[in-house]
Amino acid sequence: MWGIETNYLLIGAGVLISISILFFRKKLWHFLKESFLDFTTVKIYVGGMIPNETRLALIDDSDNKKVLFNELCDEKGEFNYRIKRKYIGKKLRFPIRQSPFKFNHEENIIIQPWGHFEAVKMQKDYSDISTVSMSDVAKNYDNDNYASEKYYEALYKSQYMARNQINITTWFLMVSTLTIIAALIGSGLDWRISIIISIVAWGIRALLKKRTLGLTKKPIKN
Repeated sequence: MWGIETNYLLIGAGVLISISILFFRKKLWHFLKESFLDFTTVKIYVGGMIPNETRLALIDDSDNKKVLFNELCDEKGEFNYRIKRKYIGKKLRFPIRQSPFKFNHEENIIIQPWGHFEAVKMQKDYSDISTVSMSDVAKNYDNDNYASEKYYEALYKSQYMARNQINITTWFLMVSTLTIIAALIGSGLDWRISIIISIVAWGIRALLKKRTLGLTKKPIKN
């Protein structure tokens, strides 16, 4: 009787997982891809800039001034990039330029184990005597209130992204654990042993995730 109930449980779990994969296959693929990339790269996010106009560069002065990227932000005034994990802890120069606006991080930054997330507040530089004419979009940022609003939007988003990068996806771990328990019970193992094995597997995955994000090390001070 117990075997029949277990089979129904496994069939139900299989159907549920299949339906979930069918409806959330894009999110699942995105999650798997992001998980794989976490092992080799870390994220860089910058927001609050003038869409399609503000230019960012990341330069490794210790390596013959190697330019890692030199690009414009996107149509949302954001920039997303992934940098190899070998740069964690390295001091890199990160100029963000937009004439005639000030930029507040020409100074060096240090890539943290979880990446780099920040917001830019565009402020008019009245000492800039260049003759570059501003676009209609850029003129909006000449208004301090508008620039501040965009800055705080980007700041909240950068904080949210940083938190998500560090946190482990609780729901995914819960589903994984339940799936392991169901599979082990179905294979004939005692339910107590199955739970112990699943907890160990869950703990190993959590540890690997922390190691991947660099959370097993002390934060690198800027």
